[in-house]
Amino acid sequence: SMLDINYKVIIDTGVSGINSNVILCIYGDENITKNFALKTTKDGTQAKFIKDSHLEFDLKAVDVGKIKKINIGHDGKGNEQQWFLKFIKIEKQNEHYTFKVNQCLSATQQNFMDLIPEELLPKKDQAIYKITVVTSSNDD
Repeated sequence: SMLDINYKVIIDTGVSGINSNVILCIYGDENITKNFALKTTKDGTQAKFIKDSHLEFDLKAVDVGKIKKINIGHDGKGNEQQWFLKFIKIEKQNEHYTFKVNQCLSATQQNFMDLIPEELLPKKDQAIYKITVVTSSNDD
């Protein structure tokens, strides 16, 4: 519809890829997109999620508001057994979201996974450790 906005989606594959169809759904605090079949990259070529690939997509969909999670996976139609997904980045308007995955989606077991943006995850313990070096003095 005319109210659709643009989403830029970047998907990085690691040590093993797949030739199945990859499906993405974006959940926000106001709405949910449809399931996108990621078949065509932003430059119009067929999306191949082969090992060490870096693919960019331009998607048009309803504005979901602030992105709370995404669901991504594949239909298991390819012959490879595992897809090692490194990370996903999504930009909408001036908002940037990063999903660090670094794990495999198996064609036999877990086809889909929910991912929370890094920006929403609790921050690691950010204490600053002050290291004091004590040198012995020979003033005695």
